[in-house]
Amino acid sequence: MAAAPSFRLAGIPVRVEPVFFVIVALLGLGQEPRFVVSWVVIAFASILLHELGHAVAFRAYGIQPSIVLTGFGGVTSGRGELTPGRSIVVSLAGPLSGLVLVGLPALWAEAAGLVEGDDARVVLAQVVWITIGWSLLNLLPMLPLDGGAVTASVLELLRPGRGRRLAAWVSVVVAGAAAVAAAVYGLLFGVLLAAWFLAANVGELGADRRRAVGGDLRTAEQALVAGQPHVAEQRARRVLAGRASPADGARARQLLAWARLVQGDVAGATEAATPRDRRGRPLPGGPAGGGLAGDQLPSTGPGPSLRSALALAGGRRAEGATTAAWALVHDPDPLGRALLGVLVARAGVLDEVVSGLLAVGPEGGWQAAFALRDVLGATGHGDAAGQVSLRLARDGRQDPPRGPAGWADG
Repeated sequence: MAAAPSFRLAGIPVRVEPVFFVIVALLGLGQEPRFVVSWVVIAFASILLHELGHAVAFRAYGIQPSIVLTGFGGVTSGRGELTPGRSIVVSLAGPLSGLVLVGLPALWAEAAGLVEGDDARVVLAQVVWITIGWSLLNLLPMLPLDGGAVTASVLELLRPGRGRRLAAWVSVVVAGAAAVAAAVYGLLFGVLLAAWFLAANVGELGADRRRAVGGDLRTAEQALVAGQPHVAEQRARRVLAGRASPADGARARQLLAWARLVQGDVAGATEAATPRDRRGRPLPGGPAGGGLAGDQLPSTGPGPSLRSALALAGGRRAEGATTAAWALVHDPDPLGRALLGVLVARAGVLDEVVSGLLAVGPEGGWQAAFALRDVLGATGHGDAAGQVSLRLARDGRQDPPRGPAGWADG
């Protein structure tokens, strides 16, 4: 495949993807061939001027820019941080460059009749349409257009940390209105373009929501490790209050259950761990879960470590100790195993659980026992860690090599 044409203009690297010329030519179809050629040349020069406007503004703020012409337009980027105010300047520099330097003078020349000849007037009309029409389109408050970037920066000044998300909502409204207006006037291309902007911004909102949910879940996990169950509970409840996916909702419920359990609220932990159907209704059978069909499929129930911890906290000592040994070997959730290890020590069944682990043998059980010792030591339970060490030494067990079962590092 041939490399995309590239060159430097005033020290600014420019790359032109072949698809740029294809799409611009398609937009100019319906004209005579010679005017399709002039259309492509004018569009190339106009869009390059637009991107150079952004590039010059980047340079003014000490950022080295680069330009790529591709798809329906171009992208100018640079490494460096810009304040919202400077971002507004950079965003406006592009469309205003083409509008002020070429578009308005061409419009004046057309209105004054300064150009003679039919062909020349057609070419001038193309200049006016591309430099003014496309510049004004670019100023609409829709992401990823420059007007959308300006909207995001203004909203960031007003609502720090939320500007981009709020601008995406504005973009959805504007794109929807534009699609309706284009449909009313029978502009098929306008409908398709507005629909693309609408879909892009709806997708960005969804991705932003998923990032926010993921951040809350990670914070909840870190808070549990750091001994801050109230923070973990707050973040887990925030996920559950939103429109989380079934998997994220199930994870949030497990974290909420752990947070309540660590705080001594067994009833609250049991309620949080109870599997739910897709409408949020508890399924019969408590934390052990149940099964329904169709739209009643349950969310994922509590993991084995959480079920063991609930048994221990509920006073079911024998059941809890037996299932804890199995969970410490087989549960794929490292956080659950670590929290269970601490609760095992607090419940006074440490010796029974270690016996169960050693009975499993070297394939997982012994490594889990050493990992349990490490977790207890790392979480401030030195006496319990020493108890495990003495038991392991008494049985002649040596530290196994670190491997996948060494879940203390998880």
